[in-house]
Amino acid sequence: MRIKIILPFIALLLFAFTPSEERKIITIFMVGDSTMANKPIAGGNPERGWGQMLGAYFDESIRVDNHAVNGRSSKSFIDEGRWETVRRKIRPGDYVFIQFGHNDEKSDSLRHTDPGTTFDANLQRMAQETIDAGATPVLFNSIVRRNFAHNPDAVANDDFRKAHLGDITEGDSLIETHGAYLESPRNVAKSLGLTFIDLNRTTHDYVQQLGAAQSKSMYVWIPKGRCPAYPDGRQDNTHLTVSGARTVAAMAVDSIEAKIPELARHIVRYDFVVAQDGSGDFFSVGEAVDAAPNYADSQTKIRIRRGVYDEQITIPENKQNVSFVGDDGAIIRYESMKNETTAGSSAMFVYAADFSAENLIIENATQTDDNAPAVLLGASASNAKFSNCTLTGGAFTMSKGKLKAAKVQ
Repeated sequence: MRIKIILPFIALLLFAFTPSEERKIITIFMVGDSTMANKPIAGGNPERGWGQMLGAYFDESIRVDNHAVNGRSSKSFIDEGRWETVRRKIRPGDYVFIQFGHNDEKSDSLRHTDPGTTFDANLQRMAQETIDAGATPVLFNSIVRRNFAHNPDAVANDDFRKAHLGDITEGDSLIETHGAYLESPRNVAKSLGLTFIDLNRTTHDYVQQLGAAQSKSMYVWIPKGRCPAYPDGRQDNTHLTVSGARTVAAMAVDSIEAKIPELARHIVRYDFVVAQDGSGDFFSVGEAVDAAPNYADSQTKIRIRRGVYDEQITIPENKQNVSFVGDDGAIIRYESMKNETTAGSSAMFVYAADFSAENLIIENATQTDDNAPAVLLGASASNAKFSNCTLTGGAFTMSKGKLKAAKVQ
C-alpha cells in the first residue's frame, strides 16, 4: 500500500513542533449533588451536570475530579464516607468546589439538614478540612429550579424522572424554592474568609430572562418518543441538558475568572467542544463542523479533547474560518476496509478558506489496493494552516513540521 498527500491550490503552513513545558497540574475537586455530577452517556442520555462540563473551560494544567453524586446532601455525602475519600486525595495548591442544598432540603432523615445549624456545620467542616490540607475551598449555592408555578412538590420532584408533572399552570415569574439554604454557603464563606459564588442568582436571572417556554431547553424536558433514554418523555425542572450544563458551567467560570486570579489564567473558551466522555457539546468532530455557522467572518474555535475520533472529516466550502484545537492525545483517525478511489480515501477534506488545525494527530489507516493509494489530506482552499500537528499514514509521515518518507515496498 502507498499513501500520498494531495494539496492542490493550497498554501500549507507547518510550524515546527515545540514540546510544551511540563505543566504543574492543579486539581479541582467537586463535591455536590446531581446538578453538578457526571452523568452516564449510554442510550443517548441528554442529562449532564455542570461539573461534568467544567473541564472544557480550562487548559490542560487544570484537572477536574468530579465526586458529586445524585441525591446526596451535605449530610449523606459525609456519612457515606465520600467526603473522606476526597479529603485524602487533596494536595496543597488544589481547589475544592462545594455545592449542596437541593437534597439538604429533603425531609428524610438520611439527608435533611437545617440552614443556620447542621447545614452550615457540614459546609464549614468540608471547607476547614480543605484549608487544613493546604488547598482552597470555594463555596457555591444551589442553581435555580425551573419553577414557574406554585408547585408544592417542586422539591420532592428532584428524586423522580417523571414523564409528566401533572396539571400545573405556569406563569411568567420564576419562583425560588431553596429559601435559607441559599444563604448558608455565603455565610460560611464569609466566616472563613473564602470565595463564595452566587450561582443561584446568576442562573435565576438567566432562566427568568428565558421565560417559562424557552427555559425548558436548559432542563431535561423531552417529548414522548424523542429520546431512547426516556421513551415516554420526561419533564424535569431540576436537572440540566447538555446545553444547559454548558451554560451553567460558563456562568461559574465567569465568576471564577472575576474572583480567583490563580484559576483565571487557565481559563479557555471555545465555541464548541468535542469530547467522547460527554463533557462537550458533541461526541464527534463532524457534528461540531456541522454546527459551525455558514460563511462566518470570524473564527469558530472547536476544542477536541483527548481521544481517538474514528471519522472522515470534511470541511465544506461554506464552513470558512473553522479552527480545530486538540488536547494532548487528540487523534482524528480514518480507516476504511473498502477499496476506495484515491480521491475518496482522504482522512480529511478541506474545501473552506481559512481553516486551521493545532496540536492534532491526523491519521489515515485505510486499506486500499496496490493501484489506488490512500490520501492523507485533500484540500482545495486557500490559507489552511497546521501547527504542531502530526500527519501520518502508510508510506509518508508528516510530523513535527517536517515531511519524512518511509520506504515504499
